[in-house]
Amino acid sequence: MAEIERFKILVLLMGRAGMEAGWPYKEFPLEKQVEVLKKEFKDCRFLDDLEFFEWKLIRSDKEIFESYSLMDRADGLLIIPLTADFASLTPDVFKLCEKKMPAIMYTKPFATYYDGYAALKHNGARIIHAAGATPQILEEPICALKAAMRLRRLNLLVVRDLDHDPMKIDPRMTDPRWKGPAYSARIKDDFGSSLTFATSDDLLSHYHSASEQDALEISSQAMKLGTVKEPRKQDIINAAKMYIAVKSLMKETGTNGFTIDCLSYIRESIFPISPCFTISRLLDEGIVAGCEADVETVLTIAMSLYLSGRPGFQCDPTVDRSTGSIIAAHCTAPTCMEGSTPLPFRFRTHNESLSDVGIDVTMPEDRDVTILKIVGTGTMRYLGLPKIALKDDFETYHLLTQESRTVGHQYAESDWGCRTKIAIKMSPKELDEFEDNFFGYHRVVVYGSIQRKLKLLAQLTNLEYHDKMFIRL
Repeated sequence: MAEIERFKILVLLMGRAGMEAGWPYKEFPLEKQVEVLKKEFKDCRFLDDLEFFEWKLIRSDKEIFESYSLMDRADGLLIIPLTADFASLTPDVFKLCEKKMPAIMYTKPFATYYDGYAALKHNGARIIHAAGATPQILEEPICALKAAMRLRRLNLLVVRDLDHDPMKIDPRMTDPRWKGPAYSARIKDDFGSSLTFATSDDLLSHYHSASEQDALEISSQAMKLGTVKEPRKQDIINAAKMYIAVKSLMKETGTNGFTIDCLSYIRESIFPISPCFTISRLLDEGIVAGCEADVETVLTIAMSLYLSGRPGFQCDPTVDRSTGSIIAAHCTAPTCMEGSTPLPFRFRTHNESLSDVGIDVTMPEDRDVTILKIVGTGTMRYLGLPKIALKDDFETYHLLTQESRTVGHQYAESDWGCRTKIAIKMSPKELDEFEDNFFGYHRVVVYGSIQRKLKLLAQLTNLEYHDKMFIRL
């Protein structure tokens, strides 16, 4: 798995000395309370990978302004109201949030009557609240804050070509090949993540330079962990070469995540092998990766990985009324879905083309799972038929989430659908709602219940949160 990252946190403590009247009480010792907090924080092991590089007391607008230069050195903020003068119920926390940094407000009971959080939230500030007598209440918010900070460090390599045979492009992806400056800027503003683009020629150059011996060793090791059904040994060696090539291109471009327009490349026979093994292995290593150059899905995978420590499964959902479930499938999946130990898996062909190398992972049943997806919405006005777009406005990103359990299904050994499959129990009403509001986009499934953490992370990334796996239209 990827090594643990460290983050620099700026602690901003809001208070006033010499209050005429206020909470917690008149003549409250600000400096002494700072030392008490530092001692309390030392006892919290979940803070070990955070560096609280500065504890700054904020008592005036001048000190707020001074804090902006410190924010340039920080990955995130921890804002702690210490007092509330009854002549001015809350410090102006809005001014601390102007730089749109991910932040937590930690408020102890009676430190202040009103800390301003509700107003901050409803005005779109990227801040979450932790209210409690001890810092242990910070554990889930800190998890969400780390995820938001990791998203800001994510530089996603997107491999796709703008020139293509229009008869062979995936018909669901007629436009997403074009991800220009406006798209990258939106991703940067909402998630803090960067996009770096490369072409098939760039990746092919690294593929042809990959060591055959290294590929043989990687493929031999992988075949010992799994079993082989259809693919030839050389196909699996080529799949290992693709993995080496992608890692090499990521190093060259300074990226730490990966996605590729794989279905179009398979249809056009651009590469000697599909990237299914590559994506599976990267995810097992704790590296964000996904299929089909679907940036929003890969960002969803990043959220699930950063919050749970386990990789998510990108998949296409279908409804099975006979078992009251959704069965989701794809031709690759992480093998370490439940932790560092690989699940049973097989090397298969890529199902839709019956070629290349796909990965068929046996997904455990009777487990808690969370289904999630980032989806953008907008409005369009058009003129006439055929449609001539007059105005096309992006509105916002949404985070769809739902918790359920995995169940058995009859397609585990079937050649119908993609190779890896997972079935998730749904009530009749949930299936009705899902069918009425499903428009064909991917979902991500991660083992464990992380819905509450996702709700906190949504607040830090300017996402509209939903506790359903669809947007009701």
